Amino acid sequence: MVYYTDKYIQASALQKSIRRGNKEAAYSAANWFLENGETTYLLRRLSVILLEDVGIAGIDIACNYLASSTAERKARLFETIAEMCAVPKDRNACNLSLIAEHSLELKRQREIYVHLSDDELKKIIMDEETNIDNRVIASWIMCGTLLYPSYKIKSYRDGFPAWIRWLADMGIPEDVRLAIELFTRQRVDNMTAALPFSYSMSRQFEQSIKDIDIVNPVMLGDIPAAALDQHTRCGKASIYEWVFSTPIFDALVEKVPSPKMATYGGWALFHIEGASVAKQLTYDGCNDPLFDATAAFLVTERFTDTDLEKLLAVAKENLPALNEIRARKLEQLSKAPQQLEFPK
Repeated sequence: MVYYTDKYIQASALQKSIRRGNKEAAYSAANWFLENGETTYLLRRLSVILLEDVGIAGIDIACNYLASSTAERKARLFETIAEMCAVPKDRNACNLSLIAEHSLELKRQREIYVHLSDDELKKIIMDEETNIDNRVIASWIMCGTLLYPSYKIKSYRDGFPAWIRWLADMGIPEDVRLAIELFTRQRVDNMTAALPFSYSMSRQFEQSIKDIDIVNPVMLGDIPAAALDQHTRCGKASIYEWVFSTPIFDALVEKVPSPKMATYGGWALFHIEGASVAKQLTYDGCNDPLFDATAAFLVTERFTDTDLEKLLAVAKENLPALNEIRARKLEQLSKAPQQLEFPK
């Protein structure tokens, strides 16, 4: 079977493969970029994956890669990918960022903190008794980034140099601070405000490394089926059809407006795939940041945490149906790249 592919599908395949520790699939995606003249995009994508998926668990890999020249990154490309596949993963910078930006429970903090002085923000950021989510919001507002302030978090200052000094006073190690500076300097900074608090979690809770069973290991050719997520054109079309043609619909129809059902299905997949991490660094006694990040997008007064748990269970049960739709959509695109049907 010949399946359609493009840059965005391959980028997703690269990230999912590294997350799962699947070196061969990651190599395949990297080779696609090299063969199609997308080396610059590939090198930047690895920086993003280092921040979003590897996090503090592989901070030395991040520092070495980000401090290297472009020529050095190319020369060590596959060695770096192998290291990223092998190292434990900590995705909490990503999860904490999504919680801080989108959680309805934190709306008031986002509105108030923007009016605080630098000294007031510093007090929140450095207070270990303050909720980590609040400290992330205060950090965003203090330092700002390329992507943030976003439509939810508005910032009017550029206090990054002061914030970095505060991190040193908080006891954040030099290598973590160096990685944050390197990410920010290279404009891979959408989640750096949360990175030091991933480290704080590692100090606050007992760490363990868990080998997680991959929920959806199906491959479509050289591409993990999970790569066709809501961020790819084919993945989005597949999710639309899946939501309206399987029991996923029944889990949503009473509490979610029809136009938003595909969004709910997509974020359910975000949670399922976000948990499919080989050698995951976890913190005993800590709330599940991944669940809280998913809830930040989906939970409302009508759609509760309990509803979300039910949705995740139904979504897992119906992954085989989704994979069949994904395979059919890819085959469709391989024959007619411009034609992709969305449900009416």
